[in-house]
Amino acid sequence: MAPVSFTTDTVNGALVVTVTCPNYVESGMVSIWNGSTFYNALYTGQNPTVIMDNVLPGQYSISVSASATGYRSATVSRRVIAHASTQMILPAFATVIEEEAFSGSAAVEIVLPDQCTTIGDGAFANCAQLRMIYMPDSVVNIAGNAFNGSEKVIFLCESDNAAAAYARNKGIDYIIE
Repeated sequence: MAPVSFTTDTVNGALVVTVTCPNYVESGMVSIWNGSTFYNALYTGQNPTVIMDNVLPGQYSISVSASATGYRSATVSRRVIAHASTQMILPAFATVIEEEAFSGSAAVEIVLPDQCTTIGDGAFANCAQLRMIYMPDSVVNIAGNAFNGSEKVIFLCESDNAAAAYARNKGIDYIIE
């Protein structure tokens, strides 16, 4: 699938997310993380505008996914301001953690969903407070610099999986549950 992108704005106190996607996209989801809560909105059709009036602008990460019959789903994520929450439990649809998605986050503990397969460049870089991240067996692709600067992180691995091998290779402590 061709790239998906988005822009944000605030109008009358509401966060407005405008999605740009290929003309064959049938539907998708906009998800916003404000540090403690996920807000989700489904959309259909081409280049939709999603208005989310229950989100405080300025303190969020946004993830936009798109799907179309016969194509793999596409997802794009962007961190806007570092998170304030100490624990993040990512939703099941977070199959790809995009480049720098949570870089600089203040999270202490992160739980990746069992459907997550990929962690992008710098996705959890410079997370000085990060102590533990749950790594399910589904995670098979981890960028070499995904955890740069996150010196205190420990991987909690489901088994001796790809994440455990990555941890061994990078000198990151890990536990197999």
